[in-house]
Amino acid sequence: MKLLWKTHMRLQVIKLVFALFVVTLLCLAESKKAKIVTASFEYNGINCRAHSASSTDFGGVGDGVTSSTKAFQSAISNLSQYGSEGGSQLFVPAGKWLTGSFSLTSHFTLYLDKDAVLLASQDITELEKESGFYFNMKYFEEKVQAGEWDEVEKYLSGFTKVDDNRYSMKIFFEIRKQKYLEALDRQDKAKAVEILGE
Repeated sequence: MKLLWKTHMRLQVIKLVFALFVVTLLCLAESKKAKIVTASFEYNGINCRAHSASSTDFGGVGDGVTSSTKAFQSAISNLSQYGSEGGSQLFVPAGKWLTGSFSLTSHFTLYLDKDAVLLASQDITELEKESGFYFNMKYFEEKVQAGEWDEVEKYLSGFTKVDDNRYSMKIFFEIRKQKYLEALDRQDKAKAVEILGE
């Protein structure tokens, strides 16, 4: 029963750490400059900026499946050139817009239709490409399955520090909690106290 519980807890830790890692990558990712496409869009409901365009003008697809990351990056890159001319706005029509990270600029309005939803991309390769960090999931999973928590912490520390943000803190907390519980399970109270002091 203990082995079954340990395996279940390790799988939960893997899932949680992976999910938190993906969120951390989203936070770290930087958008890249894309080729400038000239397009215009007029939406009568808003007139707060001198220039406007729609995400569809740049190839965005609001189907909830197709990644629109490049479309958003391209639109922002194109529209940011109008900052000194009264700014610009990007209109996002109704739909589910799957996208990785992108950075907004000054004098820029991102206007979402009331039925528009931005969905964060869960594609790890897209997140790795944007952030420049590559995560070896197989190695990580092997270390977690083997209970090699020090190696897991060491590997993750290459991507983030404990005090980087709340997601990083949660990842390291879960790893240390698992180390602590396993030390208690082995009746190794000295190790458990040592882990609490980390």
